Amino acid sequence: MRWDAWCSMLVYTFATVAFYLLGAAILGRSGLDPKGSEMIRMLAVMYEPVFGHSAQLLFLFGAFAVLYSTFFVANASHARTFSDALRVLGLVGGSDAAHRFRVKLLSGIFPFVCLVFYIAIPQPALLVLISGVIQAVMLPMLAGAGLFFRYRRIDQRVAPGVAWDICLWISAAGMLVAGVWAFWTKLADMLWN
Repeated sequence: MRWDAWCSMLVYTFATVAFYLLGAAILGRSGLDPKGSEMIRMLAVMYEPVFGHSAQLLFLFGAFAVLYSTFFVANASHARTFSDALRVLGLVGGSDAAHRFRVKLLSGIFPFVCLVFYIAIPQPALLVLISGVIQAVMLPMLAGAGLFFRYRRIDQRVAPGVAWDICLWISAAGMLVAGVWAFWTKLADMLWN
């Protein structure tokens, strides 16, 4: 698990940095600022030197694939998490069959809930800001949960060493700072813009 976590972190970090540098170099040199309704077209400009005029079509296909897979995985994980939460809170029965049924039911309901939100608030930028505020609120809670499970629920046979504990505390502090900062800035954007 540790090798998997370290290797995943390295791949995701380097891929993110590479895409950021690619975007900053090409869009900055071109003087393009990707925002608003022109964002997709401007982001596709990054790929035009390599792919030519078909870059926008390839970018749209890639963006759809990434966003669909993200939505698909998030929907499945939210259905399982919500069903687990209902069971842990004692609001529903605890049998495995009932859990599987709830997961299937919620996997069908959640996409419709998302559609209703989009129909009710047809402003993708605002919905992204609301999502950012909610995620910002979650960061400190996730950090607290990580610390709780490390010190209260861990099997001592797999307990990490001091170096891992230091990294965990640094990560938790970073998540707290990032969560508070993101919450404040996104809330300010929503309220005053």
